[in-house]
Amino acid sequence: MSYSWVDPHFASLYAHREDKRLAERLLVEAHERALRLPELGAITWRNSGWLESKLHGIPSCD
Repeated sequence: MSYSWVDPHFASLYAHREDKRLAERLLVEAHERALRLPELGAITWRNSGWLESKLHGIPSCD
């Protein structure tokens, strides 16, 4: 099937409209996904455990 009868200006406008619609849909989905996922937060620092201290010769921080 040939689309040579389609106006190139109309095809460009239609493609732009579809790109905009898909981008908006992607943003909505990303926002909804962020609300569904738990907040992981940062990893907190801790002193070395007894096994780590013995293995590496690090003095225990009691």
